[in-house]
Amino acid sequence: MLNITINDWKKWPASAQAMAGTIALFTFEEQVPAAAKADGFKGKELETFLYRPKDAIPAERVILIGLGKRADFSNETLRRAAARAVRLAESLGLSKLALRAPQIARSPAAQRVEFHALAEGLYLGAYRFEKHKTPRRRRPRPLRKLFFGWLDPRRPPKRLLKRRGYTARLRCWRATSSMSRPAG
Repeated sequence: MLNITINDWKKWPASAQAMAGTIALFTFEEQVPAAAKADGFKGKELETFLYRPKDAIPAERVILIGLGKRADFSNETLRRAAARAVRLAESLGLSKLALRAPQIARSPAAQRVEFHALAEGLYLGAYRFEKHKTPRRRRPRPLRKLFFGWLDPRRPPKRLLKRRGYTARLRCWRATSSMSRPAG
């Protein structure tokens, strides 16, 4: 089960960032950092880039996940990017990850929809249906703890995350229970 801790990103203690060791950030093509651009990262939709910053600031490792062009952005892109962040962290063998929410929407209603997409992507990325599968020796270790940084302290998304996480888990259950069970 994925344990998610939510903090205000601006007041987030450095110890929480260091505890995770890896931070995932979402970026548009227009906002790609110079260090990543020099190594060929363009910020295209769902493109990922892992680098180790000098002096380990803000963290030991930084994962950049591309969102594509800002004009073409949709909540579906964010949902897939969040799932990609979780899957990439698992493939790297990480048990903890710090993630900063992009918060592109301006109105409170649009922020709720954006957060819904982000929470669903996180839970769908962490989901595994393994009931009828033979256990593999080299299965990626699941992500256990996610430190979630939110920029707007006036609207803490804790209640929303719980509700959206339940919705995402319910969607996973519905999709897999109807397709993956043998007849009879």
